[in-house]
Formats: sequence, C-alpha cells, structure tokens
Amino acid sequence: MYVRKNDKGEWERWNGVNKPFQKMIAVCDIHYHDGRIERDRACEPYPVEVQLSANEALGLWSDEELAQVGLACAAPFIVPEGKVAVGEARYVEKKGKIHEEFDLEAAPPPPPEPTKDEKIAALLGERGLSLADLKEALNA
Repeated sequence: MYVRKNDKGEWERWNGVNKPFQKMIAVCDIHYHDGRIERDRACEPYPVEVQLSANEALGLWSDEELAQVGLACAAPFIVPEGKVAVGEARYVEKKGKIHEEFDLEAAPPPPPEPTKDEKIAALLGERGLSLADLKEALNA
C-alpha cells in the first residue's frame, strides 16, 4: 500500500485519487530554429506537475522514485495470533521504512461448538424445513 505525508507532516494511506504532485526536473530539451533538438540536456532544476493514479505500474518504481513524488510503500501490519486489530491504521517511520500499525486487543474466544440438534436444524433450515418436519416424516 502507498502512503504520503499530509499537511501535518504525518504519514497517511494514499487513496490513489489522481492528485498532482510536484517533481523537480534538471534536464530539458532545447529546440533550435533550424529544427535541431538537443534532448535531455542538463539545466537548472524546475518543478513539473505529475499526475499519478494507484495502479500496478507504481510497483515498478523504486523507493527513491516514489519519494520524489511524495509517496512511500508501507509494510502491511500482520496481526499476531490471538489478537485483533482495532481502531484506525497509523503509519510510522522506523529505520527509514514506513510501517502500518494498529492497536491490538485479545481476540474473543471462539463460539462453542454447535450441538447435534443445532447442526441438524441448521441443515434443515437451509432447505426450509424444521426439526419437527423431519421427526414427522420419520414417524410416518
């Protein structure tokens, strides 16, 4: 997932909305009157607007290229066994990498195993029948 810094300087998940980013470019093309063109010539850096959308192509970009347009790839949070993630995701920088984090709570205990009668009633209910219908059919 991709994140970017908001106006407060905090990392937040980038929703992929096409929003222009500014990137500094230090190369230019020079066009002469006689039709010659000098491509990719070094020049004074100048800002360029870049339009991005969240797509698979961003996965080909290096961390440095993402950083040039204000994005970073965040490592997803892995919920430990026996815990559940609660609240909103936070994105924190650790050792130069962005990590997704959540608050954790103990996972609730699993529901008790259904009884035989509950299992049969559930199966019959899928077909629009009741346990009484089954008993009546068996006694007939």
